[in-house]
Amino acid sequence: CKLIFFCIQDSGLHNFYDIMKSQGEKIVTASEEITEYEYLKEIDFHEKFSSGDSKNCYFFYIQGIECLACSWIFSNLTSINKDLKNSNFRSESNVLELTVDDHKSLYDIVKFVAKLGYKVVPIKNIEEANLHYQNEKKSDLIRIGITGSLWMNIMIFSVSLYSGASDYFTLYFKYIQALLFLPIMTFSSYPFYKNLITGLKNKKTSIDFPIVLSIILGSILSYLSLYKGGEKFYFDSISMFIFLILGSRYALSYLYRKEATSSPIKAIYGQQQALLIDNEKIKFIHLSQVKSGDKILVKSGCIVPISGDLLNISSHFNESLVTGESTPVIRNVGENIRSGAKNLTNDVIIKTNFKSNTNSFHDYLSALNFSTASLEKHASFGSAYSLVLLFLLLFISLLFLILNPINVAYEKILSLMIICCPCALGIGMPLATILKIKRLSKKGI
Repeated sequence: CKLIFFCIQDSGLHNFYDIMKSQGEKIVTASEEITEYEYLKEIDFHEKFSSGDSKNCYFFYIQGIECLACSWIFSNLTSINKDLKNSNFRSESNVLELTVDDHKSLYDIVKFVAKLGYKVVPIKNIEEANLHYQNEKKSDLIRIGITGSLWMNIMIFSVSLYSGASDYFTLYFKYIQALLFLPIMTFSSYPFYKNLITGLKNKKTSIDFPIVLSIILGSILSYLSLYKGGEKFYFDSISMFIFLILGSRYALSYLYRKEATSSPIKAIYGQQQALLIDNEKIKFIHLSQVKSGDKILVKSGCIVPISGDLLNISSHFNESLVTGESTPVIRNVGENIRSGAKNLTNDVIIKTNFKSNTNSFHDYLSALNFSTASLEKHASFGSAYSLVLLFLLLFISLLFLILNPINVAYEKILSLMIICCPCALGIGMPLATILKIKRLSKKGI
């Protein structure tokens, strides 16, 4: 914090302390000689980790954020370091986005941050997944907001009609409802149409089928009734129906992401570097630069970043992150050490071996990457039951058509589709999985 104080003072940002009065926790100041970021100078690192149109944007996870003062420093990094073209710090995830004029200056910038006492970890896959997720959820929120606004306006006119609006206003209110419903039937319902079409292309059923059927049947009946001067309108009911399903799916996706990905990824973020032994010299390199057969040094108290064979001396390892067993085990020369095991006693040399499926923490990060496909996987179990329900609904609908006049049968089929829509399966089963994960995590599992 002393370094941060001088950094703020020298940059003419001393007014910060007039705003921020509370004290933060102390952090360990790094030494002047920092060598663990030498790999930032390598061309292959920039080819793999740079992004953006100009390939000059990089993402880093910052370890050691202890208080609001720390977050403030990274939020104002461009004012402190003039070599930066642009920076964006996300305090909720401790992710720093850096845009530089020249990739050669990236090393100096990261070294400057490291001298403040923070550990800077380059990231790529996780950030891309997060960006994709955030963009997707932003679109969903816009869709939910528009649907909710239109639904509430439709309900205003519906209440007026239910309350006995005069004949002069009745027709106008009905046409306004029909007009407001058009974006809900098209834009708001687009995810249901898309999921249904995707499922049909893959020859799979979807719980969105009865939802789409309900929307189409209800819309047709409502617009026909408007055209013929009838009283059968479902604009308000279908709007509410769509709003609730969109809202519940968004909440479900948020909960799933929060509970399934919060703690394990943060625990692994720091393990993206290795100490390479090259011609009796030791240097820091990024895991992406390690090749099969390289010799790496794993010091006592550190986690093995890449699987390999033990070369120099026996040591005790805690393999709980890999196997779940917390009792330390001794590994002798020649034995294979799996990535994720924590070295407890001696400094060891490991010859990397890329024969196993999971060689490094990069593989763990990829396995833990969140994707919306995970959510679909949990919903697929409900889809199997929805297929049975769907055929049952179609059979009953056929009976309605045989036994009733067409207009009566149509109304009964619409009511049946809305009431029996298997949304409980689509929402309830993933929710049960989320609660299970949450309870297990609280027990340390």
